[in-house]
Amino acid sequence: MALFFRDHSCSVAVILITLVQIFYITYTYTFVDFIPTTDESVILKEIRPLRPVVLKHRPNDGYIVNLTLINKYCEPELYDVDYFDTFNIQDCLNFLDEQEDDYLIENPNSKITCSPDSVPMLFHVYWRGKINDKIALMIKSFLYTQPLDCSLLNVWLDQNQEIDFTQNSHIQPLLKFSPNNFRLRRWNLTEQLSYDSIYDGWEEKINPKIPTVGYSDLVRFVLLYRYGGMYVDADVLFLRDMRPVYHLDQEFAYRWSFWLNYNTAILRLNAKSETVRTVIESAMQHNMNFHPFQIKYYLVKKRIVVKQDLDKYLYMMPTTVFDPLWLKVDLSLSKQVTKPNINYFHDTYKSNVKEFFRGAFTYHWHNQWDSSIPYHSWFGILQKAYDEFIDGQSPNMYNEYINEFHEDIF
Repeated sequence: MALFFRDHSCSVAVILITLVQIFYITYTYTFVDFIPTTDESVILKEIRPLRPVVLKHRPNDGYIVNLTLINKYCEPELYDVDYFDTFNIQDCLNFLDEQEDDYLIENPNSKITCSPDSVPMLFHVYWRGKINDKIALMIKSFLYTQPLDCSLLNVWLDQNQEIDFTQNSHIQPLLKFSPNNFRLRRWNLTEQLSYDSIYDGWEEKINPKIPTVGYSDLVRFVLLYRYGGMYVDADVLFLRDMRPVYHLDQEFAYRWSFWLNYNTAILRLNAKSETVRTVIESAMQHNMNFHPFQIKYYLVKKRIVVKQDLDKYLYMMPTTVFDPLWLKVDLSLSKQVTKPNINYFHDTYKSNVKEFFRGAFTYHWHNQWDSSIPYHSWFGILQKAYDEFIDGQSPNMYNEYINEFHEDIF
């Protein structure tokens, strides 16, 4: 070996320089830099630099977010349009993206490890009807971002007549991850509400014509009361490892835009906890009304409620942490510059952007069910990244390949 280096020093130098360049590109660029042509018949990849380091490192086992710092940077003091002249939504996202060493702290009450033998993070999503590209995209985002050694997603199917899921092109490529990482489960209202006497008399109280959205409001509390974990709406994409919020010693939802109400699109509850029991018992007294605007009144028995009252029972997370575009949409903050700098939820289906709310834990796209996913849109870019990871062709955002988790698949 010494003779090789002595006689071929020039060649070795070239090789070393090449390896360094390869490492630099791999380390400093990620899939968000691949901007495809709008001509969907041609696939072009152009690497463009974004930031010095864009590939993320997974948080260490046992680390959680510091809620004091999260609120300092992401919770506006006032929800007034004029106040947002000084409060910048992107500053919150930059903090979440770039300052993990500051706000990720070791959980003093628990040292939870992630391994195939550990109790997994348990997620739930409800879906009514045939599996399509939208719910498949949500499942893919879960597989792409979460540590698969300790993560499980239950997909609860209702009014779904599919028997052989291998015939469904949207879910078929994902079946190799079932049952380890996600499970297709049949929702049965009668079975679920017969589980506990807390639901006695539900047949006379439930509205048989309740719309899907209202029905899913019920489903999430029923599931979390029985199984615990985190409920995530079907129109939510996972953007990063959820362990730092999942393992908080705090049950939570997030703020409904600028209103002092909960949005339960992300809902973290422990099985049979005092909070979930209180909500269900109160909803049973109000014809099984689980609308998010009612939750605060179930928890705090008064008409004038402040956030400090609510946080004692169900912590109200800042909107931007899980729903980074919502404030900009609802308050018409078009002058605020975000990354991406879009103003409406449907823009994600047509905008060709280079970054997508880095720092946020999830993205809630608010019911754009009928929108197609063009290849050149940001959702198209995400779709491509998810598919390449799932097929073992490319790493995820943490520079991990799928066969590192499931050696039996490839």
